[in-house]
Amino acid sequence: MKALPACRDWSIRAKLWWMILGSCSLALVVSGGFVLAYGSAWARAEARRELVTTADWLSLSAAAALERNDPAAAQLAVNVLRDNPGLAAVVVHRVGGEVFAQFRRGSLNPVTPRPQPVEGFNAEPLEVVKAVHSSGGAVLGTIYLRADPARARAFARDGLGIAAGAGLAALVLALG
Repeated sequence: MKALPACRDWSIRAKLWWMILGSCSLALVVSGGFVLAYGSAWARAEARRELVTTADWLSLSAAAALERNDPAAAQLAVNVLRDNPGLAAVVVHRVGGEVFAQFRRGSLNPVTPRPQPVEGFNAEPLEVVKAVHSSGGAVLGTIYLRADPARARAFARDGLGIAAGAGLAALVLALG
């Protein structure tokens, strides 16, 4: 294997130094990519778990409010969730799609009525839709929750910063 023309005249020490620098830099980039991917996946899984748990809790309060046709009681239950910084929107819909109670954080566009019933988790905007059932099993409406994606991005960014710091420290130690 021929050496690159630019480094042909370098000393063994210089060549070794650049090889160490290159391998440590490559390790830093690869490990940073893994940390970013893992951090993003973990943050999304955690957001899903939190959204599903919150939807389960809220469906109990919303069921009682929907059965009594009491929007004030539903709004009270929704307002309790305002203290959760991970939530961007919470909406309780009636069966026909009409908004019964809601809150949205910041500049999030108003949530439009959705076709009912639609249940499940959507990973891209980090949202959960859950049907609200009466004690007899009839569908009364749905709960719509959307997580704040900035929280997941911040977690991944922080993990990447830690990986970069650790990689740079390893690089300095290796070159020392």
